[in-house]
Amino acid sequence: MTWPMYKRILRMFGSNRPTLSASLMITLVVLVVGIPLTFAIFILQHEGRNLYFDLQRQLSSGHLTVPDFIRELPIIGKEVSRTVREINADPTSLSQTIGLWIQGHMNYGKFVLNEITKNLVKLGFAIMSLFFFYRDGQTILEQVSKALQMLIGPRIHHYLDTISETTRAVVYGVGLTAVAQAFLAGVSYFVAGVPNPMVLTIVTFLMALIPFGPPVAYGAVSLWLFSQGQTMEAIGVMAWG
Repeated sequence: MTWPMYKRILRMFGSNRPTLSASLMITLVVLVVGIPLTFAIFILQHEGRNLYFDLQRQLSSGHLTVPDFIRELPIIGKEVSRTVREINADPTSLSQTIGLWIQGHMNYGKFVLNEITKNLVKLGFAIMSLFFFYRDGQTILEQVSKALQMLIGPRIHHYLDTISETTRAVVYGVGLTAVAQAFLAGVSYFVAGVPNPMVLTIVTFLMALIPFGPPVAYGAVSLWLFSQGQTMEAIGVMAWG
């Protein structure tokens, strides 16, 4: 997907300076991906903290409520309502249970930290590999093509072109479409005043990777807005989706 852009940069600086072109391309990739990702992480952290404090405040006050459309659901609605009534009757017991569970699973924090460290190392190796693919990608492709041509014959060029077009179609058709759908849905969440829009945008992106996932995401948000009496906002989110 970024190879055509690298070819333009290579032509700009000259084909005899592939190292400089690859370095510039890597810098652009890191900036384009890294800056929005860092910004999203900070927003997600802020919204997650607000969500935690809001839930903690509701638990402590014993005023958890169930939306009417959930309460009226068959079987599930009654169970959810009963659970919420038990929590409201003794909110401290749930807090103590959660605290004991967290204390008993402190080792998971170390495990998560180790996994984050491993993934950062993998990310560093991926960036390094991407640099060499940019710099020497054409040479690698020519050598692989020659080797496969000796084994399969001239039709290998058609196979390689087909693989390239299929990969590009998958990236454009699934990945970029999911990003676009999540971004547009996030705009509607923000305009409608939905709490924690960044969290919901990330959930929408994950749902967009699944067929018919986005309607479930913004449909649930619309139902929540409708349950809160925000009819126009609910209709707006659904129509925008």
